[in-house]
Amino acid sequence: MSSISIIYFSGTGNTEFVTNLLSQNLNKTYNVDVFKVEEILKQKVKYEPDKYDIIGIGYPIYGFNAPLIIYDFANSLNTSGKKKVFLFSTCAGPTYLNDVASYGLKQKLTRKGYNVFYEKQFYMPPNIFIKYEDEANKQLCNAVLPKTQKMAEDIKLNKENVRKDGFIPKLFGWLFLFEKWGWWALGKDFRTLKSCNLCQKCVQSCPRSNIYIKNNHIKFKLSCIACFRCVYGCPNKAIAGRLYNFAILKDGYDIRKITENNQLKGNYITGETKGYYKSLIKYLSED
Repeated sequence: MSSISIIYFSGTGNTEFVTNLLSQNLNKTYNVDVFKVEEILKQKVKYEPDKYDIIGIGYPIYGFNAPLIIYDFANSLNTSGKKKVFLFSTCAGPTYLNDVASYGLKQKLTRKGYNVFYEKQFYMPPNIFIKYEDEANKQLCNAVLPKTQKMAEDIKLNKENVRKDGFIPKLFGWLFLFEKWGWWALGKDFRTLKSCNLCQKCVQSCPRSNIYIKNNHIKFKLSCIACFRCVYGCPNKAIAGRLYNFAILKDGYDIRKITENNQLKGNYITGETKGYYKSLIKYLSED
């Protein structure tokens, strides 16, 4: 039986949710191993890409690009004799810049000799700036199951599904500079509130080891990637922003509460829906 490794990064759980469903569906045909990218980069687990026939990489879209931690992983890979790779990403909704967010990563992998043959984007509940209605969030989560089933079947059939873009995405290359030189400073905007009890959950969970304790206070360094794992994972909601606090959802973000809430019917968006949610109709009706 052929084997697949899926390497993923997930800040607040959206990409992890998709990864789990996708791996379950692929497991029907392949031997599948799943790795968190930060555990590979921190050498907590040993990852040997040559052991696998296909590599999958999953990530949320940050600043209309793959997160820097995913680029760190791509940089760590040795050149390959056209080993097959599929990509999947998560974001809050359709825009052109989200659609081309994998452009730079595909180029990097291709230059290293990897054959990116499939990519898929999943729309998930937003976890910063705006909050969708609970029923709309549940509907997006419910849509992941049939879409991962379809993706797994396409991979089994060796179907190619790669977006073809010319020079236009290069025009937006300056956005990558914001990802590279802007997000890292976000940690300095974070502060802890009086409710912080120094439980160190944020220190332990930070994928970039950007958080530490000094003089009995939580401190943030300059390698943040804006994943908000520390903010929403804090049991006391003790991490807030200064200038950037408006981006943090008031009630926090917990994908488990969304997916496990059986009272949410998840049929909020229909063919008659107007306003912003109308942009999600086509996505929800596909596959």
